[in-house]
Amino acid sequence: MRHCRRVTTLLAAVPESRETLMLELTSRIALLEIGRIAGIEEREARSLFDEAHAVAERLQDKAGHAFLLTSYGRLCGLAGDVGQYLACAERATEFAEGSDAVFEFEMHSVLAHAQLAVGRLAPARATAERALTEVARVAGLREAVGHSTAPGLCRVWWALASAHLGRTAEAEAALEALLAEESERALQALYGTHAFLCEVLRLRGDLPGALAHGRRAVELAEEHGSVFSRVEAAAFLGAAELADGDLTAATSVLERALALARNRRTALWYEPRILATLADAKLAAGDRSGARALLSEARELVDRGRGWRLGAFDVALAWVRLLASEPASDRTAIESALESVDALTAELGSDPYRRIAALERARLAT
Repeated sequence: MRHCRRVTTLLAAVPESRETLMLELTSRIALLEIGRIAGIEEREARSLFDEAHAVAERLQDKAGHAFLLTSYGRLCGLAGDVGQYLACAERATEFAEGSDAVFEFEMHSVLAHAQLAVGRLAPARATAERALTEVARVAGLREAVGHSTAPGLCRVWWALASAHLGRTAEAEAALEALLAEESERALQALYGTHAFLCEVLRLRGDLPGALAHGRRAVELAEEHGSVFSRVEAAAFLGAAELADGDLTAATSVLERALALARNRRTALWYEPRILATLADAKLAAGDRSGARALLSEARELVDRGRGWRLGAFDVALAWVRLLASEPASDRTAIESALESVDALTAELGSDPYRRIAALERARLAT
């Protein structure tokens, strides 16, 4: 980060040319990328984006503009503003349409991630599938993106969307294949393959498998991963530990993840989900007031459109459970909360969430 800032300072004293403008743009994009991984204040990120955007406008460089948008959008998304992420990804994809195949592929990979972030599961899967199909179809594209992490990440997005759309066996097979192909542990941490396998297996009810992959994900993230990878792995493992009934393990891993995300201002798109899972753990331990406090925070974030949209389901479901646990539970309030869960499952089109919601209704009816 220090070296990138030094570049921008030195360029201020150099006569302007296309080359110096390109350096100004790329140094600011690099600062945004570093900030996404290491954490950066929202105001500082916006300032860097505005400066870089002005440079990109002067350069009239579509590729530079697109990469700026994806860097800033992804940073915003991972910090919780998934709507901004999608807006940036859609605009970047427009810049890429009709250009070279590598550029198009990279932009479509980012778009799939952004669509997943806002809960557009079917479009996310279709976008990722289109991008991956192009890699196989277009001559020379596989070789051109061979050293890029985009194909691996695109396969992960495709797998998670597939799992939610009722294709859990395909999702699991895709992630297992990625693990078999990529033995380097640092890349496994980057892709989050074990973490997403943990989530896919939890959704299909295979808790031993979910826990094994979740614990491996946390181990790899601690050894080789970024702050984001560590929070992501912990969020998925925490949910699996809770589903398995280990309240202590779930609470411990999730509290550490929440503190890390907030301290470093990254991976905050998991914040509502982590809060909801922690609330479920507290409720299971008999701490209704603690659960209510956590859910109050989570619901406020969801109401503001913060966090990945799939996490809104966890928050809504935890709210139902809290209301149902009250000694003098309000049947009307519980039914209203269940209707909110049903509306979310309809919006997302997630098969596992639809099944979980139905089971919760049946449990409360008995």
